[in-house]
Amino acid sequence: MSGSGQILLVDDEANIRRMLGALLRNEGFTVTEAASGNAALLLLDQTDPDVVLLDLMMPPGPDGLETLTRMRDRGRTAPVIMMSGKAQLTDAVRAVKLGAFQFLEKPLTLEAVLVTVRSALELNRTRAENRALHAELARRGTLIGGGPAMQQVRALIARVAPTEARVLITGESGTGKELVAAAIHEESRRKGRPFVTVNCAAIPRDLVESEMFGHERGSFTGATAGSSSPTEAHSFSMKSEI
Repeated sequence: MSGSGQILLVDDEANIRRMLGALLRNEGFTVTEAASGNAALLLLDQTDPDVVLLDLMMPPGPDGLETLTRMRDRGRTAPVIMMSGKAQLTDAVRAVKLGAFQFLEKPLTLEAVLVTVRSALELNRTRAENRALHAELARRGTLIGGGPAMQQVRALIARVAPTEARVLITGESGTGKELVAAAIHEESRRKGRPFVTVNCAAIPRDLVESEMFGHERGSFTGATAGSSSPTEAHSFSMKSEI
């Protein structure tokens, strides 16, 4: 299975760079190489890799952990795969605390490298999708207007959002009820959790309670498995318009 993505390979051993570089390029990746931590940091000013393969021991320094620390200090969030043949448990623990994605022991196996790189790329894609979704949610939740009525709505949102109270938003179709719900979610303690919009008019009347709050197996025809309520973790906006 071929891949795509930009990889920064950092290792002081030329043979390791040559072997891994050839493997990754053969799989379709774009590879940039650096022989030291300082060289890698300079490259990061010019490139934005999707994944970094970073050696732990690179005399005279900075070593992999110091390089990783400087990367994070610069705001670089790309998944980092640490590599070492002489790592101790304390090194692995510190690397994880610094945000390393994985720790590979040398001698490296080609399969392990490819599996780990692809997993790191998948993490990167998931992060990008989450950022896009949050941006879309923020866009959808933007309330426009500065008149007295909108100021009153914003004041009510500010009062209710930090609480655990359930909110019923009423109004005619097209007046922005979902925007208000999204704005409440953005100011609540559930901000980092999903905001789910459910169109109740599209759910059969007898199944609304089951869909929203769960059911027990056999409680009605077709209930072949039990389910639990999802409302503890998420914010919901329910629409039922005629």
